[in-house]
Order: sequence, then structure tokens, then C-alpha cells
Amino acid sequence: MKKMFVFAAIISLMAGSLFAEDAPGQTYKIGDTGPAGGIIFYINGNNNDSWRYMEASPVDLAVTKWGTFNKDVSGTETGVGSGKRNTELIIAALQGEKGMAAQICKAYTLNGYNDWFLPSKDELAALSILMDFNLGKKNISYRGYWSSSQSADKFAYNRNIFHGNYGGYANKNSKLSIRAVRTF
Repeated sequence: MKKMFVFAAIISLMAGSLFAEDAPGQTYKIGDTGPAGGIIFYINGNNNDSWRYMEASPVDLAVTKWGTFNKDVSGTETGVGSGKRNTELIIAALQGEKGMAAQICKAYTLNGYNDWFLPSKDELAALSILMDFNLGKKNISYRGYWSSSQSADKFAYNRNIFHGNYGGYANKNSKLSIRAVRTF
């Protein structure tokens, strides 16, 4: 039953298609290894966007704070496609803070690709379904994962896949895991 639910959720998140047929060149399906060496977890059904796929880093990058505690990072959004801009907004607001989630994702390079970012709330939701479905409890942090979507001045959205908590928010000074994503 759980696998059927997860499979249905994956299908709905990908606008009804497990395969991208109209992407030029290489086509990918969910779970494939992407060009940077990450895991394809989302296929964009909107041909008006400048990207077709999302891939996640194959490993967690760090356990760290979100940053900007008690400071509003105006303009972060929750939707798929907003993580890259959210990451830019967070980095601009950090002003002297070092080693925070968005900074680590932005600095990440894998196989020559350096266009990684901290996923938005909805991007993290799509990734968490893949992680839970394909990885079970292996290679998933028990701490939960940061998204780039702020929920209030002192809080940001996160997901704890290991404990089955698929949504919530945490104090920005909490230390949670991060997994970078990229679009192409």
C-alpha cells in the first residue's frame, strides 16, 4: 500500500509523466543518474521553463544551520522552481554568517557542475518521496532536511523523512541536514 501511494505521489509531482519524451538530447527518468552524477527526482512538465529536470546530490552535504535567525528573508517561495532564487535571497541576507545551508549548497561542485542550490519546500517534498521510496531508511538523515523556504522570521520549512514527518518548520538556528539540487 505504501509503495502504491508513493508511486502515485511521484506521478502527480511530475505532471503525469515518468519519462520526458520531448527534451532535446538525452532523456532521463526518475531515479536515473543525471549529468552531474546526482539522482533525477523531478521532471518538469512545463515547457515554458528554462529547465526540464531536477537532480539531487547523491549524498548529504552537511549538518548545519539555515542562518539569518530573527531576520526576515523577504521573497522566498515554496513552489517547485523557486529554490534557486530562494538560495540567492538567503545568501544575500546572510551578511557575514559562514557555513550556512544555502552557502554550502551554492558552493558545491560535483563532476564540474557548480549550479547547485538549496531546494524549496515543494522541491524538497518531491525529493523526499524519491528518497523514502528508493532508499528506505538508508542514507537518510534522522535530523531532517532544510528547504530554502522561510516560514517566518525565526523559522524555515524542513522535512524529516527518517521519522515519517513529511512537513514542518524549524528554528533557523537548528542544525539539520542539507541535500543540494540543480536544474538542467
